[in-house]
Amino acid sequence: IDFRSITFPSTETGYAVGGYEYGSSGVIYKTTTGGESWVQQGIVNKDLNSIHFWDTQTGYTVGESGIILKTTNGSAIWNSQVSSSNKDLNSVYFLQDNLGFTVGLSGSVQKTVNGGVFGPPFAVAGKVTFPNGQPVTKGMVKALKYDAQSNTVIVVDTASIQPNGDYIMRNITIDSLDIMAYPNDEDIDAATPQFVPTYHTGTSSGTISWVASKTLYVDNNLFNIDVKVFNITGSGGNSFISGGVYVAPPQTGGLQNAIVYAMSGNEFKGFSVSRSGGPYDINNLTQGNFRVICDRIGYWQSEKNVTVGSVSPDTINFYMTGINVIGIEPVTGIVPKTFNLSQNYPNPFNPVTNINVDIPKNSIVKVAVYDMLGKEVDVLVDQQLTAGSYKIDWNASRFASGIYFYRIITSEFTDIKKMVLVK
Repeated sequence: IDFRSITFPSTETGYAVGGYEYGSSGVIYKTTTGGESWVQQGIVNKDLNSIHFWDTQTGYTVGESGIILKTTNGSAIWNSQVSSSNKDLNSVYFLQDNLGFTVGLSGSVQKTVNGGVFGPPFAVAGKVTFPNGQPVTKGMVKALKYDAQSNTVIVVDTASIQPNGDYIMRNITIDSLDIMAYPNDEDIDAATPQFVPTYHTGTSSGTISWVASKTLYVDNNLFNIDVKVFNITGSGGNSFISGGVYVAPPQTGGLQNAIVYAMSGNEFKGFSVSRSGGPYDINNLTQGNFRVICDRIGYWQSEKNVTVGSVSPDTINFYMTGINVIGIEPVTGIVPKTFNLSQNYPNPFNPVTNINVDIPKNSIVKVAVYDMLGKEVDVLVDQQLTAGSYKIDWNASRFASGIYFYRIITSEFTDIKKMVLVK
């Protein structure tokens, strides 16, 4: 055994970690006799390089491939912590019970302020399963963000689905994101996907609707972000459905990254992701009647009933209406004398409410929404506004029922009020 680190939280109690000279296994030893005798506490499947105890009961050890273990009962049980690094970690140290650091290869530095949750960047981890509970054995999971200014879908991070269904994304900064499971590109190209792209909902079922998905506010490592996908059944025919996805008039242009699903009854038969300019094609279908559903982040879902006969339909087009998540407009030409934040109306509301603000002079204004834990979940305004009164619309269709707070912040004025979303 190669021992690599030792710590004594008291004169009698100490811990040492290391690894075997051959192979990749880590060991933990403990003494309660001031080092006179040592007892092995356990073996893990990765080398351990460093150990530190804040007190005699609470300690951390780190090592190969980003492994972090924590005990709160004097080494009786060690629990794995999600690490935002997959590099070897060489040292761990805690300044306070909740404030600690790890360092490792390739400049890896991680910080925790809550006793073992390291980041940013943060990790999001979970399991992908079929409706029967069996694990999805291949594919990928993506963290998606909608940029309303550019009307684009940004892939913030991705991770491969492991053979046991597990995944972990390690490079996520503080943001509001949607989590979606996808088949591998090569399976889509070969027309052999096992499931359709499916969103995380926070419940025991998945969804193909962006509006119904659960938006995560990531400011910590998140566990158990599971996705239950919808599997594809009974495909393999020679027919297809194709067309285009476009922005509804009066706007124009094709929409990329829309997902078009083909269903027969309650079963999914195939899907396609629209390409640049909007074209899509769902192949390998049999003849019959289909419910074709188009979903795209930032737009209301649309669907059509389509019959596939001896001639495959190739002009099944969708014209998508954008979701006005946030809107702001002047309501009067009169310049108010003072700053003011009005109570939203209606209140309670579902899902749209209005907020009026008075700005007596040109100011940089931020209006944000917070949940009950004080987390900022949406930013309604963050820009320079000229003097005037404004009406701000908030569409909360993607948020859960509950109590929210909205706050205005300027260099000279701040105020906060409560509102209730009831669905």
